[in-house]
Amino acid sequence: MFDVKDESHIALLELHEYRHLFSEHRLIFGLHSLEAVRTLRSLGDAEILGLLNGEEAEDEVFFDAGGNILRLWENMTTDKRACNLQDRGHELWMTAGGWGTGREVGEFDAGNIRSYLDAGISGFLVNDPKVARVALGPCDPG
Repeated sequence: MFDVKDESHIALLELHEYRHLFSEHRLIFGLHSLEAVRTLRSLGDAEILGLLNGEEAEDEVFFDAGGNILRLWENMTTDKRACNLQDRGHELWMTAGGWGTGREVGEFDAGNIRSYLDAGISGFLVNDPKVARVALGPCDPG
């Protein structure tokens, strides 16, 4: 996943042109603005993760603009919000920790991260992926 910091048209065009170099991998562009989502989508095929502010009002706007995956902040991930988006067929990721959780961004509570997975969150942005894999348990290949 590329967390794109330079979302200028030139930078997005260059990243989009070179994405074929990673064709054997799932390449995801993490974008921070709806304008960047629209720009990258206008260039063609790309998988786009919305690293937006987390405002619920932006959820459908992001997907309507061509985004594929929406990142939610842990403190903004409610069952109702997640269910509404998943019922519409949207993929959701979550950044663990951060404001309102009592933990630094990327730090997670091993006791509750599994509940987010069970609730349909399919990706987690964490500081320690090895420990998170243990907390989440074995992968289900089916």
